[in-house]
Amino acid sequence: MKLKVLPYQSMTAFRGVALSLLCILHFSLTATAAAAVPADDKPGCDTVCTFTQKILFPKSSAILSPAFAENRTHIDSIRSFLSASDSGRFLSVSIAGSYSPEGRYAFNTRLADARAKALASLVREIAPGMGAELSVRHPSKGTKTPYRQMRAAELKIVYRDSTLPCDAVDVCTQRHDAQTFADTAVSKPEKEEIDKCPPPSQLDTPASSVTDDRLQAPERQETPACSASAGNRAASRLFVTTNMLYDAALTPNIGVGASVTDRISVLADWMYARWDNRDRHRYWRIYGGDIEARYRIGKRRGSPLGGHHIGFYGSLACYDFQAGRSHRGVLSDKWNYAVGLSYTYSLPVSTHFNIDFSLGIGYLWGNYKKCETIDDCDVWLSTHRLGWFGPTRAGVSLVWLVGGAVKNDRKGGAR
Repeated sequence: MKLKVLPYQSMTAFRGVALSLLCILHFSLTATAAAAVPADDKPGCDTVCTFTQKILFPKSSAILSPAFAENRTHIDSIRSFLSASDSGRFLSVSIAGSYSPEGRYAFNTRLADARAKALASLVREIAPGMGAELSVRHPSKGTKTPYRQMRAAELKIVYRDSTLPCDAVDVCTQRHDAQTFADTAVSKPEKEEIDKCPPPSQLDTPASSVTDDRLQAPERQETPACSASAGNRAASRLFVTTNMLYDAALTPNIGVGASVTDRISVLADWMYARWDNRDRHRYWRIYGGDIEARYRIGKRRGSPLGGHHIGFYGSLACYDFQAGRSHRGVLSDKWNYAVGLSYTYSLPVSTHFNIDFSLGIGYLWGNYKKCETIDDCDVWLSTHRLGWFGPTRAGVSLVWLVGGAVKNDRKGGAR
């Protein structure tokens, strides 16, 4: 039996027909399989999403308190997310501790690290065995984020979400942005403070605004004027003073003041002493007060009331001084007065206390009498007119900054 070899052209035509039949069969089978699977059961893609949540801490503290600010709501959000998520799909888990910029760098770094560890302990309590990469977030210079929002630890989880369709990357981002915004909504007291601050047109743009050379992470933007150390938290700041030089001279005194602007403050004080020993004719009696307006010159340098001040003051006083039977006494004839210019340097010594060093030069006038002891009686000798230009007041005063909204840029606690 002999085989007949087909010509080359016939073989080429045969291969073309066979390939066409195979392609038709492949597309028929693919269409049949696709029709057999419902549209709702088509698998989605692994879309990369991010979950973030922030926990706030009191100033100079790393104790995680659910009752502080809106922490309870934020903790519930973390608990719900971890309970409903498969940790096997987590790509990374990180926690960044942060701090407000006042205070020393070494103390702040330890504080931020302790805050990150406190949040990590909470995460392990909710999801045992879950680890996290810890870091410290340092604030940038000139940031306008309120200090309260910077005293925090932030949890960030990057994970794959297979429940979203392949073209839903934007949906994933928008969904989690909305969740983060809702979870980090400000508390009612904080909102009341924000309402008093400048309009949003005066603020920097939000998100990714807190950066430095070492770290970059998004922060929720708030009003800069709501920061206590920004120098504009309230229109007025109250303070209480006592002149320690007068106290040392057995003349109790107290003053009350307020800063009406960032540079201008007013102060009124009063002194009263009535010490006497009639048998020996020793008298130390004085009462009176001052009113002063000050203007701060130069930069504030870490204290709402600190730095150099110049001012204008007015004083009045009544007095009666004598140092024994053999000494002449001097007492005012009604009020004596003084006006002048003052210089004050206010030195911050702690979060709520300053020491003021002041000197006033001006003009003192009024009438005074001289008396002498004769037969156990104080006998008036003469009346004189007082008129003198020179130093009329001096002080080393302890100043107490009243209230939590008025603080120097210094943290308490260990250094």
